[in-house]
Amino acid sequence: MTHLPVTILYKVDSNGDLYSNSAETIKKNLWKKTLVPGQIVEITYQVYNPDHSYAQLSKLHPMIRELSIETGVIFEEMKTIIKKKTGLYASNGDFKSFGECNKDELSSAIQTCEELMNFIKPSIDEY
Repeated sequence: MTHLPVTILYKVDSNGDLYSNSAETIKKNLWKKTLVPGQIVEITYQVYNPDHSYAQLSKLHPMIRELSIETGVIFEEMKTIIKKKTGLYASNGDFKSFGECNKDELSSAIQTCEELMNFIKPSIDEY
């Protein structure tokens, strides 16, 4: 089973400890339920950036990789397809790098991937 990354926001208290609100804790606990004993989890900490996040990029790239595997399209070509469908053009007319995209553009690219995956691999509930 593929586990997509989950983003949990924490705040730093006056002692330097991290804490999350109840919604973030629920999100973390739901994600933890999908894990199996012995599974290794990689955790990356970063300071929150309201423009875009490593978490969005780390979610987007595996989604593109899965789409490329499912369709037989090479990874770089699938990235171009996603950028084109999402409209991620730079001012010179070339495609933007995902690293240059803002939070909304990355969210749109993730949504595009989800829509393509739902089209390619429809839910078992639809049958």
